[in-house]
Amino acid sequence: MKNSEPRTLHDYLALVVRRRWWVMGPFAALLAFSILVCLVAPKVYVSETMIMIEPREVSTDFVKDL
Repeated sequence: MKNSEPRTLHDYLALVVRRRWWVMGPFAALLAFSILVCLVAPKVYVSETMIMIEPREVSTDFVKDL
């Protein structure tokens, strides 16, 4: 068994450079999937609402009409 030394930032950067396709592959796949979803998804958003008007519950002596 190897005696492992503490890892440094340089070691991790060297690992990413050696295994660049492990990083770039999933990134490229997610980018392609995101573009596909943007192209296929519907571009229309419809929003509806209903406004309910209720008479006020405060007496007219307390609050004057505008």
